Amino acid sequence: MEESLRKIILPAPNDFHVHLREGAILPLALKHTAEVFERAIVMPNLLKPVATVAEALLYKQNIETIWQAISEKKPAEADSPESSPLFSPLMALYLTENTSYEEVQKAAKEPAIIGFKYYPEGVTTNAASGIRQYTRVAAALAAMEEFDMPLLVHGESGGSVDVFDREQHFLDTTLLPLMQKYPKLRITLEHVSSKKAADFVASMQSPALALQACSQQNEGNQNSQNSQRTQRLKATLTLHHLLLTRNDLLGTGIRPHFYCKPIVKREEDRQALLAYARLGHENFFFGSDSAPHPMYAKEAAVGCAGLFTMPVIIENLLKLFEIDADSPKNSLSKRKVRLQRLKAFLVTNGEAHYKLAPNKSFLLVEKHDRAEYIPNFYCFGKNEKDRLVPFQAGQPCYWRFKRILHA
Repeated sequence: MEESLRKIILPAPNDFHVHLREGAILPLALKHTAEVFERAIVMPNLLKPVATVAEALLYKQNIETIWQAISEKKPAEADSPESSPLFSPLMALYLTENTSYEEVQKAAKEPAIIGFKYYPEGVTTNAASGIRQYTRVAAALAAMEEFDMPLLVHGESGGSVDVFDREQHFLDTTLLPLMQKYPKLRITLEHVSSKKAADFVASMQSPALALQACSQQNEGNQNSQNSQRTQRLKATLTLHHLLLTRNDLLGTGIRPHFYCKPIVKREEDRQALLAYARLGHENFFFGSDSAPHPMYAKEAAVGCAGLFTMPVIIENLLKLFEIDADSPKNSLSKRKVRLQRLKAFLVTNGEAHYKLAPNKSFLLVEKHDRAEYIPNFYCFGKNEKDRLVPFQAGQPCYWRFKRILHA
């Protein structure tokens, strides 16, 4: 990893949670994702859930075909002659109450399938086919544990539970019993939004610490089982939960383009998430949850949940990790530590959890004196109403990035 005050080269990052959508939005969402990330875990909550291996492979093929078409339209740069940046979509399957043991077994044999996504019924976009109770998918969960297939969890309860308490309620009533029932199951608690949830994930021991504690206490099989459980829960953090609070959403009028699920919380929650990210804590890694919706669907009486953050992720993460600071106090030695932690957050922590080989390319990021501005909206279709409003629309960006094959 190379760095100077205004130039950084990082291993190509991973986005461990992204929504590329379908139809006319897909090419736009894909372009912004694949230009930055070498790999991304693609969410399966389309209008028709991507619930089988066959459906996931078809969706993957569609993504790859569109990316190839986009790449062929881009002129190759003199110092970057490759025709297109490497991009590998990793597919999550939508866990339903009809998911069979055989489908899990089939998914485990397919390298392009990264795991199964658990949506509680009705809690978010296209979650009508989600799970009512985890006991209803017992056979699938047992198969996932048997074949070491990760479970990716949208950790919120629905129904009458207060919208600001849904994450904690899910942890208490669903996640903890599920972990106890399936102690060897690898779990990702996605888009953690509260201090309580983050502290819970952070308290999970690493394999080495868990085994050491087990050995020191010498309490037999019970501690051995606990050590297996504690090493298998990790979490993703999003850019918007690191930046926003409910005051941003509601404090000076309703801001529909800040509305997401899980909903943003208090400042103390944001600070806790940011602290774990900045530490490069091994139990956390980046998942953007970039989730584009048309402007008309966001600015509606009943608006959709989701932020299109993809165009501004890198610049904001450099700021949040205090790397973007042209100050004598921000020395190269301090930046080196911060960059190592950013690398852990963006690259290696998630790779370790999902047992992935290192990426093959790099991300070159350079700071310029002249700003470029995030568009107020992107057009994605043939009609005037087909517009997407990005996060931080109209704001300046000073960092430019491109993917390169060699550091």
